Amino acid sequence: MPKPQSVQIQEQDQSLEIRVGWNPTQGFMTVFASTLWLVFLAVLTGGFKAEALFASSMHILVGCWMFYTGLCYMVNSTIFAIADGDLRVWHEPLPWWRGSRVIGINEIDQLFFKESLANTDDNGTKTYSYTLHARLIDGTHKQLMYKSNLDKEEALKIEQKLEHYLGIVDERVWGEVPGKTYTTKLRGPRPARRQYTDPALTRLYHTEKNGQISFDQSNWVATAAYQYDWSDGSSDRELVLTNESDEKGQLYIAQHKTFLHAFKESPLSEQEINRLAFLKEAPPAELSYKGQTYTLNYQQHGKRFPGEDGKLIWVQQWIYETADSTEHLRIQHIAGELFYYRGALFHYQPPVERLDLDTLPEKEIDYQQPDWRGKDFV
Repeated sequence: MPKPQSVQIQEQDQSLEIRVGWNPTQGFMTVFASTLWLVFLAVLTGGFKAEALFASSMHILVGCWMFYTGLCYMVNSTIFAIADGDLRVWHEPLPWWRGSRVIGINEIDQLFFKESLANTDDNGTKTYSYTLHARLIDGTHKQLMYKSNLDKEEALKIEQKLEHYLGIVDERVWGEVPGKTYTTKLRGPRPARRQYTDPALTRLYHTEKNGQISFDQSNWVATAAYQYDWSDGSSDRELVLTNESDEKGQLYIAQHKTFLHAFKESPLSEQEINRLAFLKEAPPAELSYKGQTYTLNYQQHGKRFPGEDGKLIWVQQWIYETADSTEHLRIQHIAGELFYYRGALFHYQPPVERLDLDTLPEKEIDYQQPDWRGKDFV
């Protein structure tokens, strides 16, 4: 008897939905067994008479629970839906007591299936079950699916579909399905799928290498554009700039959930660095710079993209801010070296294209058109 199709995929430009059926065969067997059990109890108690209900109440509850569980196995599906920046997991049409989740897609590092032995028949043939898990940016694991009738091929198809849609490059995860092949060991930068609150800063945030931006009455070109994917799920951007006068500049755009904050930065001199007396082994809670006190607000570690010569770069970073958060000292530890920057809050306003009122319209208005003559506009 062929296994019924248990996976349905619907993909659109802005959303993806995957429906995974549970196990109708097991559900039917459970419903049948629980029905026999309840019928037996009904006969034993004389039709569930009141005087016998108390003594057999636990047995009746077990039978009812088995019956409901069997129904869920027969008709339920687990739905994975990606839309509006979230991965949502739920079960329908019958409610189930666990497994519904909502996870921000920017928090997901890897998706993977685990394999476990479900059954061994009299001939020694083994049957396996597969459950979907997510490894988050902070290193924790979340189980996303408990019940399914998937085989190994279907499980890997679902994993590949979800990871491809989210822009996740597959990496080896301890405990996942054995025997997989991996196309690459190097992950790309985390896809930016959040809806940020400031459109101007959003445009600045997405500037790529060789992109052009304008501010301070000058046109700038990004000679380098780096993305920092931190372990807390945030992704910051750094733009190295030059203008037509060959002046150098640098912008750092920090992401805090749906908010972006841009800072104009400049590197500290060697003399200024020596005055800070910063030790990465024991970073101080405060730093003093030019008479101002900067407090350590962020300690971050993560990856920088693109790396040098295609190699993955691991980064540690400390950000000290003034009390009003308008200035910061940013210290990075990359490949055994420390880099120091001072930044000031930058309010980016892109140039506005103005309408030239001295320019005549391309087509003159024909006042003889009959579509408006003779009509009362009052």
